Amino acid sequence: MPDTSDIPAPERSGGELTVAECAANLRAARSGIKACERLYEDVRKGSKVTAITRARSEWGLALFSWAEALVAHEAAKDRRNIAARLDRQEDAMRARPAPGGRTRAEELAHASRERDRSEAVERDRRRYE
Repeated sequence: MPDTSDIPAPERSGGELTVAECAANLRAARSGIKACERLYEDVRKGSKVTAITRARSEWGLALFSWAEALVAHEAAKDRRNIAARLDRQEDAMRARPAPGGRTRAEELAHASRERDRSEAVERDRRRYE
């Protein structure tokens, strides 16, 4: 039987692996599949039914471990992508100075003052005509 003890099991209890850690686990699981597959092919040539059954079971477990590692890897990528999207959304909502060097609130206050000033000028113009 190939030694699959070096293949890390995916974490399940609250601890979240990074994308790089999951990718390493995925590569290790893939190599475990290949080792079990080679062993199974070698054992099949013999006639011992129990050895064939054991090798086939090991290969199946290696496939299952690979599937778990694949899902964990994709979940880590999803977490990373969601975090990046949330960061972009938060960045988009931050107040920034307007092109004239004013914030949006300052631009609105300035526009309001200008509107009041122009209304006052127009009112005074009509008054003294």
